[in-house]
Amino acid sequence: MNAQQLARGRFSHGIALALAIALGALAWSPRAKADDTLDLEGVLDEPVVSTASKSAETATAAPATSTTITAEDMRRYGIHSLDEAIDFLSLGMVTSNPLHSVDVGARGVLLTSDFGNHVLLLVNGHTLNEAWDGTAYFERGAAIPFELIDHIEVILGPGSVLYGSNAMLGVINIITKKAKDYSGVHLVTEGEFSSPVSREAKLRPIGNPHYLRDSGRSLRIAAGLGYEFMIGKTPSELTFQLEYFTQAGPTFAFGPQVTDGVTWGGTPASNTYWTRIPTGYLRFVSGSFEVNLRAASYSRATPYLNKFNQASGDYDDSYNHELDRWIDVDVRHQIQVSTKTSFSQRFYADAYDFQQFLHTSDPAGCAPGIVNGCYRHIVGASRWLGSEMQLSTDWNNDSRFVTLLGFDGRVRHVGQLIDDVDQLTGNNPGSVNHYSRDESLLAIYLQQTLSPLRWLNLSAGVRGDFDQRFGRRLSPRVSAAATTWKGGTFKVIYAEAFRTPTIYELFYSEPVAQITSPNLRPETVRSIEASIEHKFGVQRVLFGVFRSWWRDLIDLQTAPLEAVEAAKRSGALNADADPNLVSQYHNVSTIDNFGLNAAYEGAIGIDALRYAVQVTSAYARRNFGESRPSTPLTVAPQFFGNARVSYQLGDGLPTLALAARFMGSRPVDRGYDNPAIHVPYATPQVELRATVSGPFPGVTGLLYRFTANYAFATHGAYVAGINQVATPEQPRLETAPVDRFRVGLGLEYALPL
Repeated sequence: MNAQQLARGRFSHGIALALAIALGALAWSPRAKADDTLDLEGVLDEPVVSTASKSAETATAAPATSTTITAEDMRRYGIHSLDEAIDFLSLGMVTSNPLHSVDVGARGVLLTSDFGNHVLLLVNGHTLNEAWDGTAYFERGAAIPFELIDHIEVILGPGSVLYGSNAMLGVINIITKKAKDYSGVHLVTEGEFSSPVSREAKLRPIGNPHYLRDSGRSLRIAAGLGYEFMIGKTPSELTFQLEYFTQAGPTFAFGPQVTDGVTWGGTPASNTYWTRIPTGYLRFVSGSFEVNLRAASYSRATPYLNKFNQASGDYDDSYNHELDRWIDVDVRHQIQVSTKTSFSQRFYADAYDFQQFLHTSDPAGCAPGIVNGCYRHIVGASRWLGSEMQLSTDWNNDSRFVTLLGFDGRVRHVGQLIDDVDQLTGNNPGSVNHYSRDESLLAIYLQQTLSPLRWLNLSAGVRGDFDQRFGRRLSPRVSAAATTWKGGTFKVIYAEAFRTPTIYELFYSEPVAQITSPNLRPETVRSIEASIEHKFGVQRVLFGVFRSWWRDLIDLQTAPLEAVEAAKRSGALNADADPNLVSQYHNVSTIDNFGLNAAYEGAIGIDALRYAVQVTSAYARRNFGESRPSTPLTVAPQFFGNARVSYQLGDGLPTLALAARFMGSRPVDRGYDNPAIHVPYATPQVELRATVSGPFPGVTGLLYRFTANYAFATHGAYVAGINQVATPEQPRLETAPVDRFRVGLGLEYALPL
């Protein structure tokens, strides 16, 4: 059986399981004459989302498949970060952890090392994806104080119709709490501990042995405030939280790997797996006026080299790390023009920079003129300022015929540079890849929602983006949701989205290894999906299918010989650079993707017992044209999901919860780089999370949470070290280990004002 047949087999098994979930849930459902109390509970339990169409509506009527993750859900199931919320609680999205910033994917499509630029991340509607490389982080690096989060809306599928670039896989909007839901002074402390494992991990079909030498530990401390007050006669409120997170270890050992006489690894990497994140978020509201302010930094080190810096950085060198910094300001105001029409305007300003610090003893990886090895400093920065205006008209004052017209305009500055300093002499021959540019963007969007019948909700919209970086792009979306029987909804959606080429992809270069790519086109995706949802009381079952077509995907390729020669003539590339080792970004591939989602969730006993299972099974193939056959996407699981159950004991006793996430086998990163070698696959992963939480006995206002996490697989799907491509001499690649077992304890104390 070849890889394609195997993948199709896995997809078929996924279909069977998803159908079993859906049919089993329907078979268990009560008879049509449901109790009125259950119907009322179902209405009250219906989540309201605002991200899909920039207006509040029920998830059933919204023009997207969505998941709403509440603060109570995250506390109940021991969630510490955005990626854990996605993996354990959402439908259709998944993350993969390379012991660095996580990769995020949806519905079988996950593009490694994209730094989150195919998913749009929002906080209270403010975009966090920055303007230099489209970066958004989905692990702790999202840097949103966790106790401030009221709920998270996960919207699947293309979302450029209202949001523009980056919303290709979906949109995630983090909504923070109002002061009434965060009243008083809050003090938080939370820590996790990774138990040391002294035994050697089992040797898998891929990978060398790994040892977990020393324990890992993390600590988070936070202080926050929620306060309601009056300014004159105007109701006002303030919420804010300051937070600091630090993590060190565990310590893994890698290698040794030997290439061209150079040895990598062989000793524990005790200096290069750590994280530090100070962050603060403030929200002030007075009447119809609102201010949101965020400031954060994210410094981190990874214990192994990934594919974008495989030739740079000495092993386990404490100098090697990365740093991101943000300041985000959002000021908005809403006016009720008439009984039918409202007008809102917001002004936003953002500043961001990324810095990478690398030490390499190999002068071949340094700028020309350096012969002793170097300390490399890479900087990418962006600043942007913009304004968005929206006019919304509810023509009949009954939410059945609503028109939304919006304008979004911004100016931005982006730049980057590389400095290499000789490690012995301190000589800096001058910055390379020094690039600076001012840009502008204007977007216009129009959305019409219509309910011609009580059981039918229609939506149509289009957005036009006029971007100095790439030109013009239209993004349409149409949807219909029909309540075809009591408690049942049928929904169909067509949408398109795009991603702007980043400044990094367009203009990053190195004198010995990479040249610029100024003629890149935007990546695009078209998607159609259909779903059937049935509710009976607080029980819900959903079954959906989807199909998407991706075009003009950007990938790093060997540069054409004529482009290499032109770069040498212009001085952008060293005269002695090996043409076979020079890279350049190109629009080179497509993706064909289809599959299904299935979910069942419910509760018994007025919320005492809650349970859910969510499954995605997909078939995704990347095609590079006639140069090579279509292949599954590396690292991207084609079968994944989660399941959970919790029980609230009541009367001051704790809530007990167990959650699980699972991913099927998937090709390892860079598994297709050598077509002569059998593609290695990472083993399936199952991860369990047990949580005990509740009020601390005898102390009013003090809550506790105890968590224990266990992962069954010992290795992930990411290649580690300098040997990144399998060869006949070394067909087994070393892959990154998994932090398998963690326990944690958190305390939160709320003091009323």
